[in-house]
Amino acid sequence: MEYTLRNRPELLKAYRDGSWEIMAGADIVIKRAWVERANDNHFYNPVRKVITCDPAKYGDDETVIYAMKNTDIVKSPAPKIFGKKDEYYIANEMEIMGLEFKPSLYIIDGIGIGSGVASILSNKGLPVLVIMSQERQESGVPDNFVNRRAEIWWYAGTQFGDNSVELHHDDQELKRQLTVPKYTFKGDKFMIRSRDEIKKHYGRSIDRGSAYVNGLWGLQYSSEESKEQRPEDIFKDNDSGEENFMSS
Repeated sequence: MEYTLRNRPELLKAYRDGSWEIMAGADIVIKRAWVERANDNHFYNPVRKVITCDPAKYGDDETVIYAMKNTDIVKSPAPKIFGKKDEYYIANEMEIMGLEFKPSLYIIDGIGIGSGVASILSNKGLPVLVIMSQERQESGVPDNFVNRRAEIWWYAGTQFGDNSVELHHDDQELKRQLTVPKYTFKGDKFMIRSRDEIKKHYGRSIDRGSAYVNGLWGLQYSSEESKEQRPEDIFKDNDSGEENFMSS
């Protein structure tokens, strides 16, 4: 439990001492300061690429498609955000994006038409990870989470809290949405406030935030493609090339 709560000393103290009064205002899954800090990070990790999509479920929702290189959203191909469309339109948009980006994994929220999108892409031989947010322990969800959705958001919060996220994508609405979900408990399990509750409180669905955290979680199941070069590595390569030229 201490490891799970390493970024949340107020929650750990509440568990240990029963001091639940200190939890007021501390139930945000991803803190704004963590999101802002991620903009300053520059990591040189092995490259993993995914395309993640949260399809619109209702008429006023957004369909969001991001191409992610490690934890960042890339500029090219540009994110695609539009209203509710059918599964063929969404699958086609994802496939077109993939032709340029060449991800190792396509990640789809499988609720509603998402299952149809996943089937279309899978039938074309593309690698697909379907996220079913209501999955529980029998589907491999850890015991301390109510469902897969809670696990995914908590994982995202842990990544941000550990300062392991690099996010330069300039979208203030995404940044706001990432900081909207709050956690609560159902018995001894972590639970994220429901989509309907969030929509009522925030005034809209947090589709951009959902698409991003799904991608962040799904990166674990993608393939490493190459090591990202650091500037000093590039200089070494250039020096090596110069030495070979001079010696020839």
